[in-house]
Amino acid sequence: MTVWFLAAISVAAPSDGWNNLKHVTRDRPYAVILRDKQCQYGTLSSVGEQALVLATYTGLGVLIKRSQIARVTDNPTEPTRGAVFSARSSWLDVKAAAPKTTEYLHIVTKGGEEWKWKKPTVSNDSITFEQITVGKAEVRYVSYVRFRPLTVEEEFFHQEDLSWLASIPWVSDLVSRKISVLLYNSDVPEDNSAIACR
Repeated sequence: MTVWFLAAISVAAPSDGWNNLKHVTRDRPYAVILRDKQCQYGTLSSVGEQALVLATYTGLGVLIKRSQIARVTDNPTEPTRGAVFSARSSWLDVKAAAPKTTEYLHIVTKGGEEWKWKKPTVSNDSITFEQITVGKAEVRYVSYVRFRPLTVEEEFFHQEDLSWLASIPWVSDLVSRKISVLLYNSDVPEDNSAIACR
């Protein structure tokens, strides 16, 4: 496996990922987990700066304010996985992230170092990859750089016929663009409550 290391003099705060929702496919189901643990399911009809409209399975559009949302996931059956947008800083979410093939965790330290690790080991107080350990106290941001959600048809062909392409990094990047989902930000209060739907 390859370790990517980038030194940076100053690191700008990463995007919280809300714009991911404006650019992902609308042709698939999503789960929107609200801060009160209620969940809404459907396709993304439209996304503005402070709200989104979810086309539910009943055919009705539901307006949901950004401030109400804890997470949007493309895995409605397992909301702890598949985050496309996360509105919280959670070390538990970093531990639950499971990068596949060329996906990775992008770690930025408080000292400005950046690491891109494909399958790190995350404990309660550190992240380790290939004999390099970064303590949680040193971490400023962790983002999950993952494949963008596929349409239902793309997902079928990707899994059934084209899965071997994911092992070739440059081809994989062409087939499936990636998005970055901020999971942990040490500048804001940490929230490790369980992501679940009532």
